[in-house]
Amino acid sequence: MKANSRKRKTKRTGWKSRTVKRCIDGDTLEMTNGDRIRLSKVRSPETYQKGGNKSTNVLRGMVNKCKKKIQYKPTSTKGSYNRIVAEVKNKDGSINERMRKKGYKSRGR
Repeated sequence: MKANSRKRKTKRTGWKSRTVKRCIDGDTLEMTNGDRIRLSKVRSPETYQKGGNKSTNVLRGMVNKCKKKIQYKPTSTKGSYNRIVAEVKNKDGSINERMRKKGYKSRGR
């Protein structure tokens, strides 16, 4: 039997693949299927607040760099505004971690 014809075992990790439709603000993404994902442990200003457009553009740059393909893993049940709170990553690594390094982090974390 050829090595390529064997079935590979895959682990269930809880990560889901999706395509981003748009960045709502600096910590929320809207998927093409209508789901809204809030980045876990990331806090950015709303778009109408000071620094809001900048944080949205930072997130948009991270997402667009990888052709809007992301993976996410829910960290809790749906939060406020019926959004999925999740860790999000793309081929460059964790988007949550990169946003926190840029200073967009929750208080006390």
